[in-house]
Amino acid sequence: ITLIEDTIYVLYVGFDNYLPQLYITSIKKDDFLSYNWNFTKAINISPPNIIVKSGVLFPEKIKGRYLIFYRIFPDIWGDFVDDLEFKEKKYLQGEIFIKIRKNSWDSRKIGAGAPPIKTRYGWLLIYYGVNDKDPGKYHIGAMILDLEDPRKVIVRSEPLISPSEWYELNGHKPGICYPTGAVVKDEKILIYYGAADSYVAVAWANFDYFLEELIRGKKAYFEKKLVGKKSKTRK
Repeated sequence: ITLIEDTIYVLYVGFDNYLPQLYITSIKKDDFLSYNWNFTKAINISPPNIIVKSGVLFPEKIKGRYLIFYRIFPDIWGDFVDDLEFKEKKYLQGEIFIKIRKNSWDSRKIGAGAPPIKTRYGWLLIYYGVNDKDPGKYHIGAMILDLEDPRKVIVRSEPLISPSEWYELNGHKPGICYPTGAVVKDEKILIYYGAADSYVAVAWANFDYFLEELIRGKKAYFEKKLVGKKSKTRK
């Protein structure tokens, strides 16, 4: 979910019994806050016959254009677009922005987990990664991207959140920590994530502390807790 001016944009994965692909819809902020669910008709924005997942929209334009991140296995792709209308026969036609890292915790696949947050150091992207040696486990990490050219990775973390709690290790898919949202509130960063494809959890840390540790290449400590049950996040 990304708020731009008075409109909330939602990117999600839909499945048409053929391929999981990325869709976009939107709603006016006032309607959303009033529980008037006047969403626009969802549009498939994926290239034909390709699995596309993990889509996020940057919260503001970069050099006059919108930027969407998405995953085509195994990397994070990006596409600059002039508008978000995606009229008939228009779809994402981007390129690889961020690659997996060999011999690392994110060596098998990566994907954006939450819309980027603008900071003094660059765009903060919360993402997930999977290791070749243990492909059943999803970990959560972070990276800082250049504000003007998000292809440039300034710093990239080790795992910040890994499956260790009972609600992360028991469920439909044990061992999954899958980020879906991140906000800064009351001087804290809160990362909301799906746990074991069965629960909703949140992890938090002081935002300035986290940011400084990240930029220095150190690992910040996150507290976490269960906040809901029977979430159905999908990879």
